[in-house]
Amino acid sequence: MYMMKYLLLFICTISLQSCIYWGSDDEMMHGSRYTSITQTRQTFESTIERKSARLVSNAGKIYVKDQFLFINEKEEGFHIYNYQDSENPVAISFLKVP
Repeated sequence: MYMMKYLLLFICTISLQSCIYWGSDDEMMHGSRYTSITQTRQTFESTIERKSARLVSNAGKIYVKDQFLFINEKEEGFHIYNYQDSENPVAISFLKVP
């Protein structure tokens, strides 16, 4: 049993040596690859466009708020529906968002 403790300690020590990067040439990744994109509120609001309703081609998440149904079109904007009658939603418009 005494020898088994030392063997276990030795194996743990050897296995943890693989976690140490002494003099390694590997580049360590620090930080994030993403960069933030900022713009003023006025610029953002001027790029939002309200267009006529169209068919949903690449649906994302669906949101319901009061009598409205919002369907996200990935990478484009939101479809807005009147959802008072849940059996027959009426397309109102498409909100193009950058």
